[in-house]
Amino acid sequence: MAEFAAGIIIKDKKILLLKRAQNETAEPNKWNPPNETIEDGENPEEAVVRGVKEETNLDFSITKLLLEHFYDDKKTNVYLGNASGDLAVDEEESSDSGWFSYEEAVKLEYAFGYNELIEKLHELDLI
Repeated sequence: MAEFAAGIIIKDKKILLLKRAQNETAEPNKWNPPNETIEDGENPEEAVVRGVKEETNLDFSITKLLLEHFYDDKKTNVYLGNASGDLAVDEEESSDSGWFSYEEAVKLEYAFGYNELIEKLHELDLI
């Protein structure tokens, strides 16, 4: 089973989401939080910190493991955390980014079943 780690960054009840680039082989032009494949010898916490940095240029500090998200045969550890630095999206991986309220986020088309995550964040009153 492939494993991934995703970072949830929320500011003023808005979540940071990235739009996958058109050249992405899996689910192009769909939205997701910053996420990364866990590499050999790496734990999920290391992967999410690295992934958020690579995809957004933000320094991510984990506050807690929020949930485990399953999609097809893939598991993603989803971490809630704080970020600092200046947002600069890796344009090879993402064509757009934005901060979205729940009302805005539910209208987007998501990669990898992340629409379920948006509902969960709303239930937890995070967005």
